[in-house]
Amino acid sequence: MASTSCVPTATLEVKRHRAFFKRHIQLLPRPYTSGDSQRMTLAFFCLSGLDLLGGITESGAGEAESFREWIWSQQMPHGGFRGSPAVEEPSKSNTKTSAHLAMTYTALLNLAILRDDFSRLNTEGLIDFVASCQQPDGSFSPSPGLTECDPRFTFCAFSILSMLSSPSSSSSSSSSSWSRIDVPRALHFLARCKSYDGAYGQGPHQESHGGSTYCVLASYKLAGRLEELGKRERGRIVRWLLARQSDWEADLGAVEEDEDEDEEEEGEQEEQHKQELGLFGGGFNGRIGKKKDACYSFWCGASLAILSSHHLINSRHNLHHLLALQSPIGGIRKTADDPPDAMHSYLGLAACALLKGEALGRQEGVEEGEGNGEEHERMEKKDEKQEQEQEHQQVSYALEGLATAGLDPCLNISLETRDWIVQKLGSGREVR
Repeated sequence: MASTSCVPTATLEVKRHRAFFKRHIQLLPRPYTSGDSQRMTLAFFCLSGLDLLGGITESGAGEAESFREWIWSQQMPHGGFRGSPAVEEPSKSNTKTSAHLAMTYTALLNLAILRDDFSRLNTEGLIDFVASCQQPDGSFSPSPGLTECDPRFTFCAFSILSMLSSPSSSSSSSSSSWSRIDVPRALHFLARCKSYDGAYGQGPHQESHGGSTYCVLASYKLAGRLEELGKRERGRIVRWLLARQSDWEADLGAVEEDEDEDEEEEGEQEEQHKQELGLFGGGFNGRIGKKKDACYSFWCGASLAILSSHHLINSRHNLHHLLALQSPIGGIRKTADDPPDAMHSYLGLAACALLKGEALGRQEGVEEGEGNGEEHERMEKKDEKQEQEQEHQQVSYALEGLATAGLDPCLNISLETRDWIVQKLGSGREVR
């Protein structure tokens, strides 16, 4: 059996991924037709992917301006953003708003990535729109009057409000944003989504899910209430999330069993085949008993980052899995058998940005400590420190092409774009 110390020899295919996102942002392929009403979020996957790869600056000023104008054209008269012109605007005969919480969340991120100054944002209308989406049980619907309510939309609502102001701020804009919603009731709804194993589902009494767990944890963090989840409760969530990472040796053992039955592939060809299938190590699934999926390296990884536990994952194996899912035409595949798509390509890159941020933040490894004076203990600690330093260096090298120093795990954007939001859209901004 191969040694578990094996690390990825591949690196991030930066040029191919940039080209992939640029193609998609100019002209979406036919399979995306059914998602035309969500074009704003599809644009986010492409723009934020380019942001992580340092590709935004390659766009000319005219192109960036046309993107900004298109985004602003989706702002609804009474606040919030729709997903695309395919969504009907309100009229005298139909006064229902076309704004959508998820599209509004990604619209704001898109504008920040494009370094807009937000001078045209209808902040007062936006806050009213968010508040109108809250339901009597504390949950949020994507638009007023819709019945689809789950943690995703609570996360979007909290993200939007957090971009406008800090929940702990005493400024007038904070008072006019967070105070418009019932935060305790919203958190109570999220608490009801907890499953028997400590993680969270899409609603009360539903199966735990990696994406839902992320939305719940990010919402608590954005609201400044993460500590309300007790230490024991957070520990149960961490254990559930870590259990979502596949086992390197189990995956490799399954491959070797198949090889005993079919020995057609040999040598380098066999090794390449294993890597192409992403069978070497470390991917995450989103639910118990499900297959690995590139996007859950972000959903589960970011959840662990919010809980200050991202360092507990096997970074090398996770990175190897993600790099193995890179497509020759650019982009990252959901699984080895799927073509690349915008969502999995972006979330795979976002997971890589978390890995890079963790590696850069821990380059010095673990401090040795005093020990008890015994030589073998000192040597073990020295070996452990050297191994961790080597791992972080290898991760940093493989991801050298990422332009960002890390990712904000709550808002799901580069640290540089997060800083732009704080500067231009924070609590000091006057409400219109």
